[in-house]
Amino acid sequence: MNNIINALKNLPRRGQHNFVKILCLALGLAISSVIIAEIYFEQTYDTYFPGWERTYQIFEVSSNQGKTMTFNQTSGAIAQGVKQYAPMVEVATSTNWFYNDAQCKLENQNVVSANILMADSCFFDVFPQKMLVGKAKQILSQPLSCLIDSETAATIGGNVVGKHFTLPNYPGTTFTINGVFEAFPWGASLHNTQIILSMSSLPYVYSYDGRDNWIGNDSYISYIRLARGHRADELKPYVDKMRQDHLPLKELRKMGADFTFDFTVLSDVYTHDPYIKMMSWILSIVAFVLLFTSVMNYLLIIVGNLVGRSREMAVRKCYGAKPKNIHAIIFSEALVHVGLAVILAVILVFLCKGTIENFLSAPVSALILNRGSWILVMICLLVLLVGGLVPGWLYNKISVASAFRGYNENRNRWKLTLLGIQFAISGLLFSLLYIINSQYQLMLGINPGYDYDNVAIVSVDGINRDQRNQCLAEIKRMPNVKECCSTYHIPLNGYGRSGNMVQKPGDDTNTFNIMDMEGVDDNFFKMMNIPIVQGTFFTERNDSCRQVIIDERGAEKLINIWHWKDGVVGKQITCSGHADGVNPLKLTVCGVCKNIRWGDMSADGDDMKEFPVLYFYAAKTAYYMLVKFKDMQDESLAELQSKVQSLYPNNKVIVKSYASELANQYSSQLKFRNGILVAGIVTMIIALFGLVGYTSDEVNRRRKEIAIRKVNGAKVKDILRIFLKNIMKIALPCIIVGDIGAWLIARQWQMSFSEKITITPLLFICVTILLLVIIALSVIINCYKVANSNPVKYLKDE
Repeated sequence: MNNIINALKNLPRRGQHNFVKILCLALGLAISSVIIAEIYFEQTYDTYFPGWERTYQIFEVSSNQGKTMTFNQTSGAIAQGVKQYAPMVEVATSTNWFYNDAQCKLENQNVVSANILMADSCFFDVFPQKMLVGKAKQILSQPLSCLIDSETAATIGGNVVGKHFTLPNYPGTTFTINGVFEAFPWGASLHNTQIILSMSSLPYVYSYDGRDNWIGNDSYISYIRLARGHRADELKPYVDKMRQDHLPLKELRKMGADFTFDFTVLSDVYTHDPYIKMMSWILSIVAFVLLFTSVMNYLLIIVGNLVGRSREMAVRKCYGAKPKNIHAIIFSEALVHVGLAVILAVILVFLCKGTIENFLSAPVSALILNRGSWILVMICLLVLLVGGLVPGWLYNKISVASAFRGYNENRNRWKLTLLGIQFAISGLLFSLLYIINSQYQLMLGINPGYDYDNVAIVSVDGINRDQRNQCLAEIKRMPNVKECCSTYHIPLNGYGRSGNMVQKPGDDTNTFNIMDMEGVDDNFFKMMNIPIVQGTFFTERNDSCRQVIIDERGAEKLINIWHWKDGVVGKQITCSGHADGVNPLKLTVCGVCKNIRWGDMSADGDDMKEFPVLYFYAAKTAYYMLVKFKDMQDESLAELQSKVQSLYPNNKVIVKSYASELANQYSSQLKFRNGILVAGIVTMIIALFGLVGYTSDEVNRRRKEIAIRKVNGAKVKDILRIFLKNIMKIALPCIIVGDIGAWLIARQWQMSFSEKITITPLLFICVTILLLVIIALSVIINCYKVANSNPVKYLKDE
């Protein structure tokens, strides 16, 4: 205890740089702890409930014309079908996403926003979330009956059971709250699901009920849980039997297609995603180098203090101190330093909580105060052991005689080695930052095949087509609006999409997948600057229009499959999902347009992004209204929002910038870039602290040498050159090593994108020069005072 008290008293002691040591440790611990907590959070995704390791999501695996594709949705009957055929399946459930950010109007006219999921009565058998009120199976067996989560129940207030609400898109339909479940935690794929609506409500809200479909209408997310001791590969013979009994396998094979199912442990759906796996190991490297840099800087300062403190320890040894007493003193100091660093790190994290959470998948409290907090405790203990045992070993290694003679010679190698490691890490992080930022700018700047400059996206919940016509007409009258158009789908992530199959009438042996745009209005192609390269725009402009426009990729497929050497314009095709009763509509291709990019540039295995696009005609205004401004300013969106909201004061109006929504597709890359920026700055600060400490120590050690050189005619620049040469000899090769590490990491990271920047040596040369300039300035500023001082000041004692 006395050692700890003495360590606290010695904190302000001159020459030991204790506050610098504590600050550097705190910065390293704060950022590396948050990164490690984030990695643990992502690697334990969907492991919050008992039996998670036996819970599987069902995927459709289809092949068409030799190309295999995997989809995370199935038809409605698949989950219970697998349970029926496979005896090792304990429970199964199907879900169907119903409504995102629904505006639920209660009987008292209050509106509550909620995400609504439809689920069958077995849902809580697979996901055993705690029920606070009501019996889940019974509630989810009744039409228009639902459960709400505990947080939404608290928002509504009072006893929520028996309360009713309506949705603007379903006038005349009343939903009843019959139970409350505990909210899904962070780290669950079902997090932010506030309402679970019974699957038996489906025929009340949709015109088509596909719950019993074995093929088609594959909009359901299906789950099963296996009995203990069984594996997913045991399901194959049972699934094959189910396929033979219920799927038209012969007809599919005749079309050159096949259809089966795959099973993935639910937690692996997220954690085994290639991008998540790659980001986890990259972040692990960043966390390690940050922690390593801060600990190395701690040791660097201690090594810098070896001369002075070795004499102190030698005196203690002369008065009878044993090695264990020296270890106790140093370990107590390390305990105080690490303890204060941990406290400061916690304060920094919670002071910067808002900024930090912009980089994370969950709130700081959810990341740190969870099952993985033991990892952070172990890291602090490891830092304590390194900071307490290594210096103690060094001090015990120095003999009393060596300490009093002057322990000067060998410590320089230690300091340069530790400093070199910090330079290498700085080179790695700043080169990586340069590459990430360049890739991010490429993704934002690349042409998606259409013009979205000055375009806003407008959607109004709960209005019909005639009301949208009126809305668009009012928007066109706004003085700053140049033109408008509308579409049922927007080629960005998060705006929905529909996939269908194209065939030639009378030919059921060939087919291919397309992205169905469903409907665009008269001005869509013109306003978005998507050229029609063959044929014309729709000539039948009415609700019964049976014309389509296909993109160049689709036209090429049509020509290759059916050998239409004279082109596709005027040819007839059919498209699943578009039928006149039982028979598919015969659609005439009236034009071919340029290809556009659907979604982002990530190479995530999402086959639908590469599907050809098929456009139908919308005679009336479609759901998404696109507004092009003459000059789009920040206030333009607010004015548009105000205008539309005034037309429909009781409806939810969303107005967003198209450019911002496109950039949001790359939000994870932006977070990664900003995270590396912070890590790089912190690492550089720590390295500069170490550099300042090293140069100060060297200047003090060699001040008499400097004075003699000046007496013999050396100028200031000659003195500075001596120190710069010594530092640059270690800095340049170490930064190059860091550049090589950055290149290796960046090369793996870029594999996640379909289009990449070219990594050239010039990029690394620029980063290396920048870091060398910063290092050189730091050395010059720190050495200039002594180099420019009167040599008599340092020689008067001789």
